[in-house]
Amino acid sequence: MKRYLKRWFFPLLFALMSVSGLTACESELFSNNGGEEEVRLPESDEYDEVLCSGGGYHIVLKLVDDFDGAYDMVGVVDDKGDWIHELSANHPFIQNGRVSVGDKYISVDNDSESRYQARMMTIKNCMYYLGEGMFALHYADRGSDPNYTMYNAETGIGFDAGECGKSVLKNPFGYHCGSPGEFHDGYLVTRSDDLIKLVGSDGTVKQTDVDFQGGKYGIYSEGVFFAGNCFYDLDGNIVIDLSEYSPGKFRNEPYFENDKCYLEITNNAGTEYYTEIDHEGNFLYEPKKK
Repeated sequence: MKRYLKRWFFPLLFALMSVSGLTACESELFSNNGGEEEVRLPESDEYDEVLCSGGGYHIVLKLVDDFDGAYDMVGVVDDKGDWIHELSANHPFIQNGRVSVGDKYISVDNDSESRYQARMMTIKNCMYYLGEGMFALHYADRGSDPNYTMYNAETGIGFDAGECGKSVLKNPFGYHCGSPGEFHDGYLVTRSDDLIKLVGSDGTVKQTDVDFQGGKYGIYSEGVFFAGNCFYDLDGNIVIDLSEYSPGKFRNEPYFENDKCYLEITNNAGTEYYTEIDHEGNFLYEPKKK
């Protein structure tokens, strides 16, 4: 019975994931480059898989199976297929010889084509390009909140960022996967439980005491980030207090660009308004109904 299940289960699972639309990074040699213009990497026998792409960086995998054993090697190539960081068995995404997405994830055995394809799809479904050369690999056991290993493809620095964000979807394996957010101006603004966490592309991880109160939070931009109903600096100090607009709710995820920030707010009757503010919190024009 087990042999019969193996024969049909993994090919079916692979087919489900192929059409589910849940894959984090399109990872064929014809790569989506993180949503940018598509780039076709030159064919190469130096690696076996493209795991994730973005910003001109491509995370590639080589499967080694020799007399000393089987293990993974991971490196980074550019759009021309030239090495940025050569293959290494000590890459931050590798644990105990394999690219790891959690102890209870699908077996790392490559004893059949269907198992191999299912393993590759699982990895690709849990790897994300976050902008500014930063990649993240989700790892968690069944039912737990998402934790991430971050990797800076420019510098080659990798680090454990811990819990980031909240489980937002399940893949067909029953595991939680979701992007933790977006790097901007060197930082990722995310959450751990109900508090804001700041992750730097240099490997710094700072748990703040900023409670986003179950509301919106935005990217770090022009020295501040939005959470709940205020803008904060990197030390968690309030820079712009917009709490006077409570019980109104912010419908967008505000951030500054070119010294102004666009806001969408509902009043206590649910009527939607929009406006823009400067870095002092002043309206650039009176709020208008949408």
